[in-house]
Amino acid sequence: MVVYFGHSSYQKNVYYITVLTIHFELIFKPFYAEFCARYPKIILEFSINNAIVDLIEAGFDLGVRFGNNLTHNVVAKPIYPAFRQGLYISLDYASKYGIPKTLDDLQHHRMIGFRFMSSNRIEPLFLQINGENKLQPIENTLIFNDSEQVLDATLQGLGIGRIFEPLATNSALVPVLEEHWITFPANYLYYLPTPVKAKKIQLLIDFLMEKFGSYASS
Repeated sequence: MVVYFGHSSYQKNVYYITVLTIHFELIFKPFYAEFCARYPKIILEFSINNAIVDLIEAGFDLGVRFGNNLTHNVVAKPIYPAFRQGLYISLDYASKYGIPKTLDDLQHHRMIGFRFMSSNRIEPLFLQINGENKLQPIENTLIFNDSEQVLDATLQGLGIGRIFEPLATNSALVPVLEEHWITFPANYLYYLPTPVKAKKIQLLIDFLMEKFGSYASS
């Protein structure tokens, strides 16, 4: 069994999957080895990127996206509940620069930014203020187009990083300004409603629902 990262010519026994980094880490990474062992004749080919992908144009069989990014012409199944994007610093950063206590404090701290590869746009910082998600002006001192590197730089004490809460499991991370964190929508598997396409990937859909059925219903 081979797991590819990229898009090759279409094959019937290959499942072409498009996911964000966060969705690969949460949904596929813990279990794809088990799927490969259970179904050794099926090849998984992942495209891990942060673009909004049209399944028809890009030739993918299955994707995972946040619910607010789904179009009306796909079948969508809930797979993982909503979660927050948090602001984190490392213990080392806290000892050197202190912990921001208010939103105004952010202008005096080093911020780690993220650039979307698909749009070449730097992710703006939205925070919850008085019950609404509002834009918070900041200046980034370090920018990546890979969320894993944002996490690594945060752990190295290089600034305040935006990290999805389920991935912030390292005890060296210190959450800051939690009352202002925003919540991202629930997460969905999505695929085209054609019978041929649905039948092809049914084994993977059933496998994922077996693993995440309790999450999907929460």
